[in-house]
Amino acid sequence: MKVLKMARTNNIGLLAVAAILTGASVRVEAGALIWNQQMASVVVQPEQTKAFVAYSFHNGGSDPVSIETIEPSCGCISATASKGVYAPGESGSIDVAFTVGDRTGEVRKTIAITTDEPGREQAQLIFKATVLQYLAIEPLIV
Repeated sequence: MKVLKMARTNNIGLLAVAAILTGASVRVEAGALIWNQQMASVVVQPEQTKAFVAYSFHNGGSDPVSIETIEPSCGCISATASKGVYAPGESGSIDVAFTVGDRTGEVRKTIAITTDEPGREQAQLIFKATVLQYLAIEPLIV
């Protein structure tokens, strides 16, 4: 029996079609850290100065995994891991705080997570916010 392997889940639809056409079965091989979500969206009320989200995961591998770096794409984001090393089967989270500042409307930022998993690309977490405002005057220039 043929088995098609896949290291990343973003092409699962294409892989499933290939499996159907070839009669093979599909096995998705995830890395050790398996994310429950990689994108979070929040609505920020006008009186809020910060918004918080958590990206949870678990170590689905057979070896401990260390989080080496956490790199937000903007200074308005701070992100920390609940701890540094995760044993097999252990869960954790990346806790994110977004400082609103003078931002309004749609905001999209990323957080790159690097681990010590051999051959593994950075995980890209996506943070989206809709920052509401009390009053909008349009056009801004008259």
